[in-house]
Amino acid sequence: MKYLPLLALLLTASLAATENGLPVARTGGFGEQTCSECHRPEPLNTGKQASVSVDVGPYVPDAKQRVVVKVSSASGNRWGFQLTARLASDNAMPAGVFEAFNQFAAVRCTDGSFGPCGAGEVTYVTHTSVGTAPGGQPGFKQFAFDWTSPDSDVGEVVFAAAGLAADGDKGTNSDLTATATATSKHAPSNLPTITSAGVVSAAAVQRPGQPIAPGEIISVFGSDLASPGTAVEVGVGDFTPLGLIPTSLARLSFLFKVPGDPADYLGRMLYVSDSQANLQVPDLPASATTVTVQPIINRGGGASQILGPAVEVAVQPRAPGLFTFGSSGVGPAAAVDSATGRLIAPASAGIAGATTAQPGDVILLFGTGFGPTTPAFQAGQLADQAAPINGDVQVEIGGLMAEALYSGAAPNFAGLQQFNVKIPDLPPGEHAVIIRVGSFSSQTSVIIPVG
Repeated sequence: MKYLPLLALLLTASLAATENGLPVARTGGFGEQTCSECHRPEPLNTGKQASVSVDVGPYVPDAKQRVVVKVSSASGNRWGFQLTARLASDNAMPAGVFEAFNQFAAVRCTDGSFGPCGAGEVTYVTHTSVGTAPGGQPGFKQFAFDWTSPDSDVGEVVFAAAGLAADGDKGTNSDLTATATATSKHAPSNLPTITSAGVVSAAAVQRPGQPIAPGEIISVFGSDLASPGTAVEVGVGDFTPLGLIPTSLARLSFLFKVPGDPADYLGRMLYVSDSQANLQVPDLPASATTVTVQPIINRGGGASQILGPAVEVAVQPRAPGLFTFGSSGVGPAAAVDSATGRLIAPASAGIAGATTAQPGDVILLFGTGFGPTTPAFQAGQLADQAAPINGDVQVEIGGLMAEALYSGAAPNFAGLQQFNVKIPDLPPGEHAVIIRVGSFSSQTSVIIPVG
C-alpha cells in the first residue's frame, strides 16, 4: 500500500506528469520490481513488444564513460527507464557514481531524493518528466548519462535496467515493460585481444594467415572485444551524417596502421560480439604490404579509452573469397537462383526450400576482396549503382568456364561483390566453383550443386 497515492496520481496524470513521483528500486534486477508495478502491462497476444538495452564498456578505474539506455517499441510514444549498478560479487554493493548531464535523466538515491547520494549508497538513474516525451527516431528513445567507475579493480560490475514504452494515452494501462542487464569488466585485466591468426576474410574464415585487401569485409576473432553477451549489427541509425558505415559500433573500433605512414585508418564496423567483429578494411595506400590491426574500446574517450595489443597482417591488392552457407568459407556457395529467388544448396545442407541449379540457369554468387570497381566506392559507402570489378574476371564451375553476366559491387552493400553466372553444361553433382581476377583466385573449397 506504500505507493497507492503514486498509483492514483499516475492513473490520472500519466507517467510524464512529474519526475518527483517516480519510485526507485524499479530496475527489475537484484530482486527489484519493474515499471509494471505501476503500469499495467499490455494484454497478452496483442503482438506488441518492447525491448531495452544497456550500452556500457569495460571500465578503467576512476574513469568517466558515457552509458546509453535504449528503449525500443514500435507501439511506444512515451518512454521511461531506471538503472542501477552493483558489484557482481555482492549485489548489495553499489558500483561507481552516476551523473546526469541533461534534462532527460536524473540521479536518485535510495530514499528517492535526488543525487548526489551518500558514499556507499545504492543509487539509480531514471528518466525525468521531460525525458518521457517523444523524441529522436520513431520506435525508440535513448537516454544517456555518465558513469564514473570504482577507483580500483572490483571485478565485474552488473548493470540492471527496466525500460517502459508507454502508449501515451494519459493512463497506466496497456504499457510495455522490458528489462536487461549488462556487464562491465575491469579493462586492464581484460584487454580486447585478437587471437593468433584471428584476422581473416569474412568469406573464408578457414583460411587463417591469408592477406587482407583494402575494402574487403573481414572477420576478427578475439576475446573481450565487447561486453559479455553483446551481439550488435550495424543499423541505418548508426551511419555517419555522410551516410557511411560507422568506425565504431558497440564502443569497438579497429585502428589500421601502415608502417612508415603517420595516418590512422579505421575499419568500418558491421557486427560486434565479445569474441568476433565483422568490418570493412579501410582504404589503405596502394603501397601497403603489411598493416597492424589494433582493437580500441571507447576510442576518443579520454581516460576511459582502452587499447588492446596490435597484430600484424599481410596486405595485397586483392584477396578474393566466396561466401558460403554457414559462413565457414567451405561447402555450398551462398547462391541464389536469379529467376525464382530460391536458395541453391544440396539436400545435405538442410536448408528448407533450397533447390539445385540446372545447366543454363543464371545464379547469383557473393564474395568480397575482389578489388576496386568502376565507379569506385570509398570504404563504408553503400554501392548505389552497378560497378564492374576492374580487371579480367573469370568464373570456373566444375572445371568449365562459366559466362559471367555481371561481376561487380552488390547493390546497397559496402565491400560485397555479386556475380551473375550462367551454369555451364555440367552433369548432376557437386561442382567446385572458383572465381579469378588476374592472378588472384577465391578459395577452392566452395561447391555448387547441379541437378
